[in-house]
Amino acid sequence: MSKKLIRLLTAVITTVAAAALGYLAYLAVTVNQKTVQTVRMQAVTADVGFYADGLIFRDESLVLKNRGAPCVLLARDGEKIGDGETVAVCFRSSAARDAYVELNAVKARLALLQQVKEAETGGNELAAVNGEIAALSRGLVSVNGQGGLRSGAEESGLLAALVLRDRCLGSEETVNAAVAALEERARSLEAAAAVASGVTADGAGYFSGRADGWEQVVDLEKLLSCSYEDYEQMLASGALTPDADRVAGKLIRGYTWYFAYITDRAGAEAAEPGKVLTVDVGGGRYEMTAARRVYAADGQRALILLSCDIPLADVSVARDQRASVVTASYEGFRVPAEGLRVEDGVSGVYVLEGVRAVFKPVEILLNGEGYYLVRASDSDRGALFTNDEVIVSGTDLADGKVVR
Repeated sequence: MSKKLIRLLTAVITTVAAAALGYLAYLAVTVNQKTVQTVRMQAVTADVGFYADGLIFRDESLVLKNRGAPCVLLARDGEKIGDGETVAVCFRSSAARDAYVELNAVKARLALLQQVKEAETGGNELAAVNGEIAALSRGLVSVNGQGGLRSGAEESGLLAALVLRDRCLGSEETVNAAVAALEERARSLEAAAAVASGVTADGAGYFSGRADGWEQVVDLEKLLSCSYEDYEQMLASGALTPDADRVAGKLIRGYTWYFAYITDRAGAEAAEPGKVLTVDVGGGRYEMTAARRVYAADGQRALILLSCDIPLADVSVARDQRASVVTASYEGFRVPAEGLRVEDGVSGVYVLEGVRAVFKPVEILLNGEGYYLVRASDSDRGALFTNDEVIVSGTDLADGKVVR
């Protein structure tokens, strides 16, 4: 075969290959043009409002102990306390306090072992307790591996299961020896763990071990009557440093609490006295009433006081909070910005129905960042309807046009 013929054949093959590749690219583009992306419509709620940095105030009083005395709290955060109830115990020395803490731990373990001694034992119980030990062990390993805190209940449960297994295996003497040793230890701690005095509540309320010093600066009477300038001065002065040698915690009376913040005139207009606002604060959502709106002398800023009669979910929540104040809520369909079209001056969307694009007018309720919230319908098929698939890609769309 001559070189000229070889060159000719090579040119022909190259041309055919290029044409084939071009045709495949054309098919790919055509297929892509026929493939549209859609978003299925489901009703959502969008809140509109603003953030406010402020402080939480309640009817609070400090719970005081003997100065410098080692102390053990008996009340837990959020626990309801009665008038005169003991919330803490004090000791003459740290050694006495440590003995008291150990004595209570020994008593708790003794109670656990006594309960286990009364449990049924046998072959069936052994299989069940082995499964319980495996499950508790996996749970503790999982919590530790994730950096979590082990609960006393989990560890006590595992101890009880291990002791019960010993009994099932016939090691009754092991359990009896453990009980005897704990009883002896409890007797030796009794005298050393003597309580010097108790700290009692001077009224009913909820206990919190978190005192931050604002309790001594702002009380509710002052908060509900102060001027804007008075409150600003309180903020400038700041909270007092709690005396750790005297303060054991605080008592929170009643259910009503307040969120106080300073805002500009525009923000103050949203908090007309008596108006109910939805507020996200302290890890919960609450309906709060605008209790006070006090303007500064120049009228450009204001102190806003919101009140709520539903207790905070966490009584020991930090006083400094960033709240999200909702001024309006809208419910509708969230349409991506690229899905909104304007045809003949009418705003709407193209919905995929079968293989065709169908244009549906929409009423825009809210212009969000990268989306529009439009009015939803679950009864009118001529309007944007639940589960409609809105087209968010493609060009040259037209009502009734085949797009697939």
